[in-house]
Amino acid sequence: MEIKACSVYDKKTITAYSKQSIKRLKPLYIIVYVLFGFMFIVNLYDIIALNASISVLLVPVLITTIFLLYIYVFLPKLNYKLQKTKTDAVNQFTFYDTKLLAVSTSQGITGTSEVEYSTLNKVLETKDYIYLYIAKEKAMIVDKSTITNGSVEDIRSAITSQIGIEKYKIKV
Repeated sequence: MEIKACSVYDKKTITAYSKQSIKRLKPLYIIVYVLFGFMFIVNLYDIIALNASISVLLVPVLITTIFLLYIYVFLPKLNYKLQKTKTDAVNQFTFYDTKLLAVSTSQGITGTSEVEYSTLNKVLETKDYIYLYIAKEKAMIVDKSTITNGSVEDIRSAITSQIGIEKYKIKV
């Protein structure tokens, strides 16, 4: 098996990765939403029972709006700007039965990595990408639309044969 794919770490790809990484923080979101919901209810009680100004609702709504803007708009943009060495890197991937070969070129620098599937921390497959986590917070991003000489199912089968199905998550 020799399946080819590539990825360009452009703004679209880094933004998708950032948003995917943010989704792992669901417990934090639940806590924040419960906290802001509680603040909203307390302020609503102040308005109804204590005849407080309706402007007291402005604080939790404003804080929630700023939080959501930061998480979904500003954080992905900031993450893209912080990835200076990876920005617009072109990555060529070759998938074999037990390993993958990645060649990355960015700003005149070329690097080659050979990764055994058995060393992967986890793999996350979304509608557009396959994220191969080589560490807890570090992943190789494969654009599924560029796969040639095989299919996503072939790659999935090769990887799961080495790491097991429990480390390969599909979120479409």
